[in-house]
Formats: sequence, C-alpha cells, structure tokens
Amino acid sequence: MKDIFLTVLTKFGTKGLNLFTFIILARNLSIEEFGLYGFIFTTSLLLSVLLDTGFRNSSAFYIGKSPKQVTFSANILLLSWVLLFPLMVALCWISFNYSGLESSTTNLHYPIVVITASLLFIRMAQGIHLGDGNIAQINRSELIPKTLLFISIFVGYLTGSLNLTFALWAFALSSLLGAAYLLHGMKNYIGSSDPTIDKNLAKKIFKRGLLFMLGALLMIAYKKTGFYVVSFMDGSSSAGAYFGVNRLAEVLTEIGLAISLVLFSKNVRNTNQSERLASTAKTLRTSLFLLTIFGLFCIPLAPIILPLALGNEFTGFENLYRIAIVAAVLGIIPTVIFPTLAIIFKPLTVAVWYLLGLLMSSSLSIIAFENYGLNGVVLVLAITNVVLTSIIIFSVTNKYGGSPFDYLLLKRSDVILLIKTIRQN
Repeated sequence: MKDIFLTVLTKFGTKGLNLFTFIILARNLSIEEFGLYGFIFTTSLLLSVLLDTGFRNSSAFYIGKSPKQVTFSANILLLSWVLLFPLMVALCWISFNYSGLESSTTNLHYPIVVITASLLFIRMAQGIHLGDGNIAQINRSELIPKTLLFISIFVGYLTGSLNLTFALWAFALSSLLGAAYLLHGMKNYIGSSDPTIDKNLAKKIFKRGLLFMLGALLMIAYKKTGFYVVSFMDGSSSAGAYFGVNRLAEVLTEIGLAISLVLFSKNVRNTNQSERLASTAKTLRTSLFLLTIFGLFCIPLAPIILPLALGNEFTGFENLYRIAIVAAVLGIIPTVIFPTLAIIFKPLTVAVWYLLGLLMSSSLSIIAFENYGLNGVVLVLAITNVVLTSIIIFSVTNKYGGSPFDYLLLKRSDVILLIKTIRQN
C-alpha cells in the first residue's frame, strides 16, 4: 500500500507538471497544431509499445522469479534497443507521412524519432526495476523528464518562441533525459553477465514478451482508436478538440496505470496465487473508489475547468469532457488489472479480450462520429470499458472464485488501511 500511495503522489506531481505544460500548449498552439501534437504524442506511444515487444513486462516477470537474471536482462535490453532502432525510424517515417492530417510533418522527423526512441528505451528499462521492485527509480524516471519538459515549455512561452516545433523538441530532449537517467542506473549491469544464467533466457523473454506486447498494444489501442477515427474522418481541428478534452480527463487513467505498475511489480515477486488475487482486488476497489470521487468532483465543474485549462477555443465542449470523465472512471479496472491478468491468465487469452475491445471501439466509433460527433465517440469508449470490465471480472471470479463486489466495492478494512497509510506518509 505504501508503494501505491507514493506512486499516486508522484503521479499527481507529474500530472500537475503535465497539466501546466498541457495548458500552456493548448493556449498557445492553434487547435490544428494541437491536433497534430496529439497525433505525434499518441502514435509515438503506440510505436514504443509495439517495438518494446513486451520486454518490459516479460523481463520483469523473469527477474521477479529469479533476481539474478537482472544483469542478463539489462544487456539484452540494450542490444535489442540498438537493433530495433532502424525499424523504429522507418515506422516513424511511414506513420507521420501518411497521417492524413493537413499539416506537414517533414520538418518534424528528427524530434519525432528522438521522442519514440527515448520512450521505447524508458519503457524497456522500466522492466528491470519492475522486476527488482525498485519503484522509486521508476517514479524518478517519470518525474525528471516531466519537470524538464514543463520548464522548457514555460521558458518558450516567456520568450515568445513557443510553437509546434519548439514543443516537440522540448518533448524529445526531456524524454531523452529520462532515458539517460535509467541508462545511468543500469551502468553496473551493462557489459557483464553471469555465466551461470541460461542463455535461452533471451528466447524465453521475447517469446513471452510478444504475447505481453500484443495485449499491451491492444489495451492502449482500444482507448486511442477514437482519436484516430476523428483524425482521419475530420482532420486536425476536430482531432485537436478531441485530444485536448480527452487528455484532460485521462489524468484518472494515467494514475490507474501507475498503480497497475506497482501491483504488477509486487505480483511478479509473489508466487502465492491467493495473495496475488487478494492484493489485486484490494488495489482495484481502493483505486476505483478514490478516482471515482475525483471524477465526480470534476464533472459539475466542467464549465469552469475547460476554459480555465484549455482556453476559450474549447468552450462548448463541456458535455464531451463530462462523458470523457465517465469513460476514464469506467476504464480504471481494464487499465489497473491488465498487467496482473497476464500473470494469472495466458497472455494470449488476455490479448483476445482487449482485441474484442478494439474491434468494438473502432467499428462503433465510426458510426457514432457520423451520427453524434465527438460526444458519440467518447460514449463508445465508455461503453467499451463497461463491456471489458464485465468480461474481466466474470473471467477472474469464474476461474478463481469470489464475488464481483470483491473487486468493485470498498471494504471497511480498506478504509482503515488507507487512513493508516496516509498518516504514516
């Protein structure tokens, strides 16, 4: 509980910095430029998950089972990143040259490559610390680049030099610093390996990792498909509005994702299945309760929050923001429980569930956008989250027993533990 509490505090800190960065960008870029920024941000994230090949979760899984594997895994990480670099450059070029958006990305190729390369390394390197339980290192790797990004964007704003190119280079260099920090933290592992370690470990890591990657990619993609539908069907102006409002609501999802990493780190080092499930259930219902309270606080304040945070260009999107908040709350369980699912179920089974979510979200988003606009697309995401949550809770309780309420409703013991944790910290 302490790791989760500290991670949430760190995430609120990084989200606070992100929010101020986000506000400055939303108020100083045109809504079309903001749409392009959103496209680059979202696609870089998806590419980093794809090229990660599941290394983060898979290496954490094997390090958790045998801590001595950490040295070998760190060397495999670095070699893999170097070998994946040419493929990453090619995919960046293809993705952004065929984006379908009005603005050209020709002069943005270099920062886009740096962003994707850095995000890829950060994602892979975090697997080492998920496995050894060093959550503090992961939290710092999140906080450092977010701090530098905010400072850079704020300086750009003060000097009048803030534009899309400046924003992307700031994002690129801050992400590069985060990657450098994690690389420095692994310096004692790189260049040497324990000869007693089975060299087939690399094959095991990537075999299991590919299935992890498929599930992780689908888990992110089903949430982002609405953005791509809007981008390709109506261009960067609508994409900018969708990205801005939805991103503002996604603070809940990102906190849930941070909690999921702590939960995964604990579970890969815990071989007792009943303890894993009990820990997962407690984390889910506590997270759901706290983030629901936060969401309920934001919904009635939409007319104040939107223009205050994003500027007058976003006035009129209050209902979109309200629906996005509801969708984010409903998406907490599919987000928080995902890494644990891949431990207690076969990764391919989990991937199939999220594939259903992607198919549902993508097909219905097209119909919804044509008939109900942006509100309809976000509503589809909310419905998809309900369906996925139902599938997940039913599958877990059907296989391992227990009640759905064990995962959904806060218990008296949770409240006592939460109060105790807050007092101790």
